[in-house]
Amino acid sequence: MSTSSIKRMFTLKMIRLHGHRGAQVVDDVPVESMVLDALGSVASSIDRRHYPPLDRHIEQGDLCLFVNGESWKLRKASAGLMLELGFYAKGRRYAQGTVARGARKIVLAKSVQDEISPNEYIDSYRILLKGRALIVESVRGSGGIEPLRRLLNQILKAHDSNSETLEFSNVASGELEQIIKNSLGVSKVTASLTRRVDPSEKDSRSYFAKTLSGLASSFSTNKATVSLTDVQTTAKRATRILHEFEEAGLGAVRLVLGNGRRITVSDYLEREEVVIGVTNGTPNLNEIETALERYFMKLSKHNGGSRLLDNNGWPAGEHEEICDAS
Repeated sequence: MSTSSIKRMFTLKMIRLHGHRGAQVVDDVPVESMVLDALGSVASSIDRRHYPPLDRHIEQGDLCLFVNGESWKLRKASAGLMLELGFYAKGRRYAQGTVARGARKIVLAKSVQDEISPNEYIDSYRILLKGRALIVESVRGSGGIEPLRRLLNQILKAHDSNSETLEFSNVASGELEQIIKNSLGVSKVTASLTRRVDPSEKDSRSYFAKTLSGLASSFSTNKATVSLTDVQTTAKRATRILHEFEEAGLGAVRLVLGNGRRITVSDYLEREEVVIGVTNGTPNLNEIETALERYFMKLSKHNGGSRLLDNNGWPAGEHEEICDAS
């Protein structure tokens, strides 16, 4: 038996719920309950939890994503919902077999060597949902966060056509907020366009999101850059603007601070690198799942009087405010 180790990156995203007209929904329904109910109701087989839907035409080579598994329940340690996501490129060969209609689960065991030439394999990664928090295991070739968002929304809408839409946003680390505070705030924010956006989709959101969405939709190239000057002087509101940049279809966010320092926001996102054991070329999936839960508990633990999440996976202090208002 040969043993070694690999590194995995976990990234924290915050979840927002939006209604039919784009307005943000404020309620205290945890996302893990919404997704668990939908999976149990309408997603008994892989073809019911596959994006793009298998009854639609999928181009050769397109990325496909599905929730793998036969049953789901909340984890004991975190009380969150752990899901395994399988992904593959349409039309390529699979060592584990094909995604067949009616199948409930595919065994996705693979060796680290498969990551070097993954075109013949269905790969996988794991996520943890809790409250308004999403922790994602980053795996090369998975297509990023957007396919996951589309898949989860598709499952929720199949369960309830009136279901809210999930939106994900990055979380700035505590280090970034401290840097902003120590550098006299933010004097300028710049970003590059990542996609065209219909401004009408964001008409109920904040001033910055509406302004940026309208600006983004007026361009026909993703090579343009936009900027806001004299945007803010406080760390809390500056990081809020960063979330709105992402929602408005803008990326590569950079800040010019009050003291003239320039930083790239992606260097200060909340994430953690962990070391996972590998036995006979296969990563220890139990270790990955345990590490995901430990990361959640770390984020929800008081550290010097502050924390990013509460014990229920909500932004610290926010859940209490919602419950008090209801």
